Amino acid sequence: MGDNQIGYMRNAVHRTENGDWRFATTSHFNVLDNNPVTTSKALVFSQFSPYPLLKAHYRTIKKSIDNEIEAELSDQHYSVSIRRGLEESKKQYQWNFSLTDYLSIELWLNLESPKISDRKAGKTLDLEKLRVINRAYKIVELNDRGYVIENASPISSTKIQLDKNYQPSELTMAGIFEISASDRKRATSLSKIASKDNLIIPLDQRIINPTGLSSLRLRIQPSDERDAEIVKNISATLSGFKGSSNSSDEENSYLGETIRYPINHPRISDLKTSPHEISSIEDISRLVSYTNSLLRYRENRAVGSVLKSLELGYGECTDFTDLFTTLARSHSIPARPVYGIAYKNGRQPGFMFHSWNQIYLEGQWISVDATWNQSPADATHISLSDDQYSTLLVLSTTKTVQLMVESTSYD
Repeated sequence: MGDNQIGYMRNAVHRTENGDWRFATTSHFNVLDNNPVTTSKALVFSQFSPYPLLKAHYRTIKKSIDNEIEAELSDQHYSVSIRRGLEESKKQYQWNFSLTDYLSIELWLNLESPKISDRKAGKTLDLEKLRVINRAYKIVELNDRGYVIENASPISSTKIQLDKNYQPSELTMAGIFEISASDRKRATSLSKIASKDNLIIPLDQRIINPTGLSSLRLRIQPSDERDAEIVKNISATLSGFKGSSNSSDEENSYLGETIRYPINHPRISDLKTSPHEISSIEDISRLVSYTNSLLRYRENRAVGSVLKSLELGYGECTDFTDLFTTLARSHSIPARPVYGIAYKNGRQPGFMFHSWNQIYLEGQWISVDATWNQSPADATHISLSDDQYSTLLVLSTTKTVQLMVESTSYD
C-alpha cells in the first residue's frame, strides 16, 4: 500500500486422497494500527461432473478474535457450523456453486480466447457473508505476458495480470493496493503501519454548526505532482448529505446472519429493545441511542467482534457499527455498514476515518451513527468508495493532502 508492505497471500491447489480438488488461500494483512488479520480459506470440489462444492472452510484471526466457518454438502444443502470464539452454532444453506463457477474466468480465457473489452459474468462464494455473489469481469489488456482482467465493481476495481497459464502474477486492488508474486522471505517482511485514529485529514476552514448541515461538498487538494497523479485516478470531489438516499441495492441482501453479525445469538436476543416490529424513524432513533449506551468509546481499541465488545463493554466506531447492524437485523430491519470520513472539530479542523450505518426504511436508505448517537447522521459523514478510501488513507499517512470546502447548505 503506497510504500508500505502490508501483507502476503499464498495460494495452493492439490488433489485430495480420493481425487477431489482442493483450493486453499492463506492471507495476512496489516493495513492499520499494527493489528494484523490472518485469514484462511479452503474449498473442496468433487472430481465428478457437475463438480459441486463438497466442503468449505473459512477462518479469520484478529487479536484475540478467532472465528471459523465449516460447511459440508449433505442432501442437496450445506450444513454450516459457525464458531465465534468458544461458541458454536449450526445452520443450513442452499448454495449453487461448483468448480465450473470457481474456474469460470480460466475456462473462458482458455476456450473462447476473448478480446479486449469482452466481458464475462461469474460467481464467487463469500463465506463471510455466507452467500454466492455475482461478479462481472472485463478484458482490459492483452500483452506479451498474457491477459489483464478487471473486476468491474461500481465501488472499486481490481486488475489482475495473468500469465500464459492463467496464473496471477500481479494484482492491483482499489487503485492503490498492489500484490505481486514473490519469494517467501520478501513477502513476509512487513512495514510498521500508523494508526488510523491518528490520521486526521486537515480541512482549510472550520465548519460552523456541523450537525445543522444538510449538504457538504469537499475537494481533495494534493500538495505535489506525485500525489496529484494518485488523486486523478479517483473522483476528487466528495459529497455528504443529511437524511436518506435512494439505492438500487437489494435490501434483502442486508438482513441475514453472517459470522460478523450474530443476529440469532442468545446474547443478541436478550438485548432486543422491543418484541414489536420497528417501523418508524423514531423507533430507529431509539435503537441508535440504545446501541450507543451499550459500549464505551475507546479510541484506537477496536475489538472486532460483536459478542466480545459486549463482553468488554467498549469498542471503537467499527464495533458500534457492527453492533447496530446486528441489532437492526435482529429486528428484521435491513442494515449495512458504511466506511468513510467524518468531521472532527479539534484544534486543527479536519476529517477522521470513521464508520457508521445505513438502514432501509420506507423505501430509502437512511444514515445513522451509533458511535456519535446521531439519527439521522449529519452531512459531514461522507461515504467513500474503496478507491477513495484507500487513496486518502495512503495520502494521509504522508500528511501531504488537504480537504477544501467547496459548498455548504443548512437545514
